[in-house]
Parts: sequence; structure tokens; C-alpha cells
Amino acid sequence: MKRRDKGQVLVLVALAIFALLGLAALGIDVGYMYSVRHELQRSADAGALAGASAFIDIGPWSTNLSDPSMVESMARALDFASRDPVLTTHLDPAQTGPAQEITVTFPSQDNVQVTTQRNVSLFFARIFGNAAQTISATAIAEAATATRNVKCIKPWGVSYPWNDNNLNGQYDPGETVNDTCPEGITDTTWYFCPGTLVQIKVSTKSSNTSPIPQQEASHFFELDLGQLNNQQGCLPSVNQGAASYLAYLEDRCLDNCVQVASGPAGTGDPVPLQTGNDPRKTIQGAQWLIDQDPGATWDTAAGHPDGGNFPGASWEDSPRVIRIPIYDPRYDQLNPGAGEIHVAEFAGMWVDHVDPIQGNEGQGTVYGRYVKLSVSGAGAGGGNTGAPNLKFIRLVR
Repeated sequence: MKRRDKGQVLVLVALAIFALLGLAALGIDVGYMYSVRHELQRSADAGALAGASAFIDIGPWSTNLSDPSMVESMARALDFASRDPVLTTHLDPAQTGPAQEITVTFPSQDNVQVTTQRNVSLFFARIFGNAAQTISATAIAEAATATRNVKCIKPWGVSYPWNDNNLNGQYDPGETVNDTCPEGITDTTWYFCPGTLVQIKVSTKSSNTSPIPQQEASHFFELDLGQLNNQQGCLPSVNQGAASYLAYLEDRCLDNCVQVASGPAGTGDPVPLQTGNDPRKTIQGAQWLIDQDPGATWDTAAGHPDGGNFPGASWEDSPRVIRIPIYDPRYDQLNPGAGEIHVAEFAGMWVDHVDPIQGNEGQGTVYGRYVKLSVSGAGAGGGNTGAPNLKFIRLVR
């Protein structure tokens, strides 16, 4: 090596060291920005999930941002997005303008989008003229309708309410079926709305004064979950028929392994019906549920029960709050005497009261009120807005 080459090598080594140090410095800044983005994403996810929960607890999604559900969704999203620190300090939910750190929008039905951002100072990138960088993260969550994997259903299945024009106590082709809860309805008696009082289970022909009277002979809205369990083989073989009916009423989650999927009229999974009436078991099972929380009362303003034995927990934890399948009378009731129903939807229900056995009338009639419930499960987005169908919250982005 010539003497003059040694000087060139020293120059190249110095340049290489400078370049390596520069890359290392930029690596530190890049890692730092990724760490900040991770914290921003965590805040955005929390805000979106909290915002979507309002569509279950408060009311339907709306295009009117002044509606109570939208106001509550916005408030929850801002609150939860600002709870976790980002770079040791919390995001400011009240900040506006170009530096706004939390932005909440509603891109579609039952969807909440939360974008979080923060302008952070960099360490070594300022050498190259970049002293700060705005970093952002976005999350979208939705209140999706549970259409499958719904656990712990009770052995009662009722239909959507309909306008019984001729008051014959059964669905006739052409009568209007109300499978939604239209906005602005003042009298929800014949609509699929939270708070509507319905007959969950009947045992004799009853007057058509509340939704879901008996619609046909030998159809008492009593499901044979024992038979369904045996068909699917997910638990050791259990008794079916009347022998298991009471057990499914009183056990908190006897059918935890039963898989049932819902769908439009006639496309949901078939669930077998009991062939009998079982009024005394119905009375016993329904009263057992009520006795677990006897002090609970219906809160009309809130749209759910209140008080009772669960003052320190959510009202959803009460044994009187149950999940039941809903079927469409336009499909199933066109086939009188059918041995099964096809699940159109799942709904939440609060067991209100039971009628005592009095001769041949009022035998084992159970009354309940629709409630909105959040569940774990799987399904599709959207659904009947405002209706008491079961929903779960998920991140979609």
C-alpha cells in the first residue's frame, strides 16, 4: 500500500463512521416514533370501542349528532381515548384546530372512528432539518349484530310482533310484521322495540292484548334445547323434552356449547319445538328466575330494569335478564303445526312477571320486556337500528 493510500483509507473510515452514527441516530428516532404511534393506537382503539358501546346502552346510531346516542358516543370516545398517557401526558379531548389531538367521526351506521395525533420533538433528525413530526393513529369500532355463537339462550322462542288486523290471535298473510323499531314511535306495543311488554311463553289461548299471543294449536313457544344439544353432540347426551325444559330455564348457561345461527326469514338454523305445554314447569322456572332478583323494577326512562339484588353490578348480570331466539311469523307461521322455528334474530329480554295457574286460563303465561344487551359472539355489522337485538362490539380497523 502506498503511503498516500493510507490517508484515503482514514478519510473513508471517518466517513463510514459518520454515516453509521447517522443511521443509528435515525434508528433511535424511528423507534421513538413507532413507540409513540403504538400509544396513540392504544388510545384510538379504546376510544372507538367505548364510543360504539353507546349504540347498545343508549340508543340507535343516527345522522343527527345532537341525538342522545351520538352525544353519548362522542363523550365516551373522547373520554376513553384520553385516559391512557402518550409520552407521559394524556391527550387533550378539548383541543381544537390543526393541533386537535382527538377527532371523532361516524363513518356509517353503528360505526365510530377515532383518530389520535400528537406532534413530537425528535432527537437526531433535527440535524437534517426535521425537528418535529406529527404522528397519528386511527381506529374504527362498530356495534355489530350477533348472528351466531350466542351462548346461554333460554328455551323460549317468540316471533316479531305484527298488526293482527282481524284479532284472531294468529298471523295471517298480508298482515304487517314489525321487525324494527322505527325512530319516533311513541306507542311501541306492536313494535320490536326496547321496553315492549310481550308474552314470552303461553299455555292456553289468550286474548290478543299484548304481542305474541298463541298463534296456533300445539305451539307454546317452548324450545327443546335438549334435543338440539343431542343433535350437535357438544355435551354428553342429555334428556330432551319436558325432562330438560326446567333445567334449561333454571341453569345460568346449560347450553353453553349449543351453536345456533340466525338469518333472514327461513334461512336461520332450525330449533326444535317442544310438543307439550308444561305450564307448571314454566311457572316454576320463570318464578325461579324472578326469585333470584325479586326487588328489581322496570325503569321506563332508562329502558332497562333497576334496583334488585345487584346494586353494585350491572343490571345485565341479573338472572332475570335472558337471551331468546326470535322468529319471523311470515315464514314459520305459514306452516302450522311445524316442529321447529328458524331463528331470525336474537334478542335480550327481562322476565317481568308470570300469571298464576287459574283453571284453564292464564296457565303458565310469562311476560317479559325487550332490552338491549351486549354479548360476546360473532356476526355482521349494522342490523336493525334501535331494535333490541343482541350486539357485540368489535374493532373493524
